[in-house]
Amino acid sequence: MNKHVTKKIFVGVFASSFLLPFFVSAQTGNHFGEQKFIDYRIEYLSPLGVTVVDETGITYQYFENNYQLHEDRVLPGQYFDSYPLYFAGGAMQFRLFIKNTSNRTYRNLKIETFQEFLNISGGRGEAMGGNYQREWLVDKLGSGEEIVLSGEFDIPLLGASGIDQTHLRISHQSNSDQEKGQIIIEDFQAGLWCPT
Repeated sequence: MNKHVTKKIFVGVFASSFLLPFFVSAQTGNHFGEQKFIDYRIEYLSPLGVTVVDETGITYQYFENNYQLHEDRVLPGQYFDSYPLYFAGGAMQFRLFIKNTSNRTYRNLKIETFQEFLNISGGRGEAMGGNYQREWLVDKLGSGEEIVLSGEFDIPLLGASGIDQTHLRISHQSNSDQEKGQIIIEDFQAGLWCPT
């Protein structure tokens, strides 16, 4: 199994509206052979600021009034980057882009996202609140076809500040309610963002 994970982050700033979408794409999975034919990325919409993680700790930079707050908590080096910032009690909206890069058609895909507290070991995190999961059923994803799925997460008032993760799972939908479909992609940290 290929454990190499490629992540690319592209940050775009729209100064007129202070929208700062973050694009994160990655590939991983445990269903041999198929994960390399599905590209994906998550775009976080309308953040209220940016969170910078580096060797000095975590800095929360709010767009309104250019206010900054620093926390001396230092995360492992693989998390040194910038992330979209949202407030507890508010909503985080996102778009998920899924593209079939193969010559075949995928049928009956189940696509799920889970908002989780960051697990610094890179694995599954603890669920964030009651509505942490979103699910979409895709009947058909043709060769070269890209779909865009929209989601929203109500950020709970409890929890710690810092970085959290969007866990992505793409699987073949099972014909039985009793069986799980075969997983094509299971990326525990398909996207990273910051609730504060």
